[in-house]
Amino acid sequence: MTVSFRLAQLLQPDLKKWGMLNEIASRSGVERHTIRALLDNTAKYVSFDTLTRLSDYLVEYRGFDAESLPAALFGRDPKLFWNMLAGCQQLEFCLGTRTSAEWPGSRYVMATDSRLQAVILSNLSRFSAPRHSPWPMGERAVAADEEQSVEPPARVDRAGVAAGQPHRFPDFHLVHAPPRNIRPHQTSAEWKTAIERAQEVYDLPATQTASSGLVALGSVKSNPVVEIMLAAAFDADPFVNQDQVSRASQRKCPVMFRYRQSDPQPPSFIGGTALAAKQTAKQPGIYYRTSSGKWQCSPNKPGHDTAFVFYAYRPRIGHVDVVLAGFSSLATGMLADRLDSIASSFREPQFECAERQLQIGMYIIGFQFDDPDQPVDSMDDSNIKTTTVTAIERKVIERCFKSAK
Repeated sequence: MTVSFRLAQLLQPDLKKWGMLNEIASRSGVERHTIRALLDNTAKYVSFDTLTRLSDYLVEYRGFDAESLPAALFGRDPKLFWNMLAGCQQLEFCLGTRTSAEWPGSRYVMATDSRLQAVILSNLSRFSAPRHSPWPMGERAVAADEEQSVEPPARVDRAGVAAGQPHRFPDFHLVHAPPRNIRPHQTSAEWKTAIERAQEVYDLPATQTASSGLVALGSVKSNPVVEIMLAAAFDADPFVNQDQVSRASQRKCPVMFRYRQSDPQPPSFIGGTALAAKQTAKQPGIYYRTSSGKWQCSPNKPGHDTAFVFYAYRPRIGHVDVVLAGFSSLATGMLADRLDSIASSFREPQFECAERQLQIGMYIIGFQFDDPDQPVDSMDDSNIKTTTVTAIERKVIERCFKSAK
C-alpha cells in the first residue's frame, strides 16, 4: 500500500494563487521548505507537531471540519483504481448523445462528459499496465476455484502485457440518450432503438480476445449503458422502474437516482421519484442505503451537488465495467476537476463474490459550495468548499445479493 500526503489536493484550487506558500508558512508556523516537500509529496516523514499545526491552519483559515483532521491529510495513491483500467488491453468508452431541433441531423454530447473522458485518458497515461490483477480475489475465492476445478478461459491474460497481447488505442462509442420528455410509462420507438444500441455497446467487450474494460460516462438520465452495467452486476432487470416496490429494502440496487421534475425520467431500476410505494424521496439527488437499513440522500440543491462512481471487476474473464456519473452537468464537471484526489479515497473493492468471481466498488461523491447563492460554472470549481467520498458499505451490497437469491 502506498500512502500519500494530500495537502496539495485539500488546498486546490487556491494553491494556484500567488503567495500561498508564504501564507501557509506564516499562519501555520511550519517552515517553507517543509511545506514545499509536503505539497510535492516528497517528504520522507511528517512530525506530530507539523500535523497539528497544519490541521489547525486548515480548520481556522480554510473552514475544514476539525473531526476530519488529520486523517483527511492522508490518502492512498490512486494506483489501484487506475491500474485496473490501465491493465485493460482493450478499453472502450461510451457517452450519451442528444439531438437538437436547432441543428437538424446533428448529435451532441455534454461538454462536461467530454472533459471527464479527457481527464480519465490523461490519468491513464501516467500508469503502466500491471503484470497481474490489481485486486486478486481473496483466499476464499481461490479455494472456491480449486474445489470446482475451474480454470480461467484461455483469453484471460494474467501476465498483462508480457503475454504478447499489445494494448490498443481506446475505442469510443456514442449511444442515444433517453428522450427529454420520457417517463417510465411513456416511452417510444426512439427509446427502444436507444436500448438496442446500448446493449450492442455493452456486449462489445465480450468479443475481445484480451482483457477489456468498458467505461460509461453519465447517469441513467443520459447514458442507458449505465443501467445495463448495474443491472448485470446486481442480477436485476434493466429499464424496469422499481418505485412501486412494497419496501425500499426490496430495491435491487443500494443506490437510487431521484429524478428532478425537469429531468428525462427513463424507466430504470436505479432511477425514479420514490424509494418505494409508501416511502417518498422528497429531494432530487442520489440516495444510498446504509448498514442500518435507512436511506441517505446526497442532494442536488443550492449549495450542494453529487456524483457516483461504480466498478464491477470480473478477474476470471479479465473484464471491468466502470461508471462515472454526475447527477447534473455541474457535478460531472466537479468530478472531472477533482477525479485524481477523489480516486485517492478509493479502497479495495467493498464487496467480493467468490461464486461469481465479481468485485464491486461503489462511491457517492458530495460537493458542497461556499456560497449557495453564487452561480457556479461547471468549468470553474473555485466555489467548492468540501468534497466528500462515501463508500457504500460491504454489508449493504451483500444484502442485495442475498435478497436476489
